[in-house]
Amino acid sequence: MTKSGFDNAFSIAFREIMQARALRAPILAQQMAAAGHPGPKTDTLYRWLGGRSVPRSGKSVDFAMRVEKFLDLPPFELTDRLHRDAKLYARNRRQFSYQEVHALAWYLPDNFHQLTKAKKEEILAWISAHTGHGQTDYRRYLGTVRRQHFSLRFPDAPIHYRRRGAAEGRRSPLVRDAPPALQKEMSELLAFRLNDLVPAGFARLGKWKPATAAHHVGNMGRFFGALSCDPASTSKGAGVPLEMLTFAMIAVPSFCDWYLTWRERRRGFYSTNEFGLLIAFNGMLQPRTGWIRQSPSLADRLQPVDGFLTQSDIHRMRSDWNAACDRMLAHLRSRTNDIKRVMKSHRDPAEPILPILNAEDPAEMYRRIEDQIIRWKPSERSDPMGAAEATRDFLLFHVALRSGLRQRNLREMLLAAPDSAPTSKARLESLGRGEMRWNEKASRWELYMPLSAFKNAGSRFFSGQPMLIDLGGVERFDERMSLWVRRHRARLIGPAPDPGTMFVTKGRRIEDDVSMSVASITHHWYRITRKYGIYNPYTGRGAVEGLMPHGPHNVRDVRATHVLKATGSYELASYAVHDTAETIERHYGRFLPGEKAKKASDILNAIWSNETSGHKRRGK
Repeated sequence: MTKSGFDNAFSIAFREIMQARALRAPILAQQMAAAGHPGPKTDTLYRWLGGRSVPRSGKSVDFAMRVEKFLDLPPFELTDRLHRDAKLYARNRRQFSYQEVHALAWYLPDNFHQLTKAKKEEILAWISAHTGHGQTDYRRYLGTVRRQHFSLRFPDAPIHYRRRGAAEGRRSPLVRDAPPALQKEMSELLAFRLNDLVPAGFARLGKWKPATAAHHVGNMGRFFGALSCDPASTSKGAGVPLEMLTFAMIAVPSFCDWYLTWRERRRGFYSTNEFGLLIAFNGMLQPRTGWIRQSPSLADRLQPVDGFLTQSDIHRMRSDWNAACDRMLAHLRSRTNDIKRVMKSHRDPAEPILPILNAEDPAEMYRRIEDQIIRWKPSERSDPMGAAEATRDFLLFHVALRSGLRQRNLREMLLAAPDSAPTSKARLESLGRGEMRWNEKASRWELYMPLSAFKNAGSRFFSGQPMLIDLGGVERFDERMSLWVRRHRARLIGPAPDPGTMFVTKGRRIEDDVSMSVASITHHWYRITRKYGIYNPYTGRGAVEGLMPHGPHNVRDVRATHVLKATGSYELASYAVHDTAETIERHYGRFLPGEKAKKASDILNAIWSNETSGHKRRGK
């Protein structure tokens, strides 16, 4: 029975009981209150009887159970006809709060209340082990360090270059703002690397994209945050006073070495993060194009720091800034070579999806998640918001798997409804965004992506041309896209302003920003793969046994590996993720030696198959 069926069954059963006893909603409410067992209000009872709403919260389920008891009905006569969350709460309310049941309901079998204590503990242990965030060493490491707040935030940086959600009312009191002087320096760096025109008197090698700027803002926030963190805190920082922080410290070897050692102590080894940071420092100090090299006034803000920098060191740097930058460049070259020899990867990015990548047809197996979303999609009549979220989940998953786009392209993608004019190609090029649009002539949905939207726009894959992907012709997509445009998307946006993007989050207030951020699209993908992807042996739900929750970037691994296994060609696999064969071989394709040998054997074995066929024909 569907969720809608349970909800309708509740209203029908409640209405029949009330009619059999010749009771009306006001009378029942008055009698319960007089007996000292106040239940739902009259208006609520009317909505239940009319099927306009059903008990959904913990409080309303408690009221429904009071009605059962007051009318002397068999236990769970009404509540067993509710949706799973409410039913499981009614059955297990002595063991779990409603919030706990709401989080667990998807993974608990319907007969959980009837199971033995040992079986219940076994199921809860499975849920904890397979649906949480700590299944790998790397995720356990992240879970530990995320509780140690040390990074600085740059609230004056444009919103596109820092984490969304940093509005005043939503800031964590544990995260500190960078001091004004350091924020001013960051603004000057961003202007140097992001503006179309280089500031007068400066030279640069290239222009940053917003995503690159966001990456560097985060790196600098962590670098200066660690230096300024209290040594007695759990983060064990260097204790440099906030007001003394300046980008000129990047030209001081002792600060760089301390941070590298601090990172190694936290993680246990050097990683690609430290290597990347040294490369970024190196770019800022280059003789002709480095921003720090071209900003000798930064040295005026340097102050002595015990154990790091003396007054004589500062005097020497100020007297010859170019020489100081040269010394630091030589130091960075040495440290880069050292770390390159010993750095390790803390994680295998493909680990969460190994059951998919090891399958014979990875994309086909991954697509089964779509089937699960459709199978368990709530009824729009009984749960309109749940239906809207499920429709968004399906479209997000489907578009990602069909297109192979990066998460940034997915969350920034615009939407042109059939009754509106598509955005001009020149406008999309300037925005660096793609658009989902309706092709009136072909009567199909298509996805247009300008060249500027791609991280690797200079790749020979594009040959300087934009990309157009035909997404129409798949019945499930066309049907759900129509519902999304006509009803579901507006329902999710609610009172918030429409950002114009294809995918949106839920809006509750008029000031909410419902466009997707890096954090929200990752959260949604984790939820989709956790809810619909992981096979649950206790409920039979889920698409793939052994799958772990993961983010949207893994879709590209699935596409590349599927084409690689089907064709044996790294060149063709690169087309699946709009990149080069070299990139596939280094980062995406999982093509094991045994699979390569089998692919070659299948081709060669055809020789003997043909020979056998030839003998049979000649024999005849």
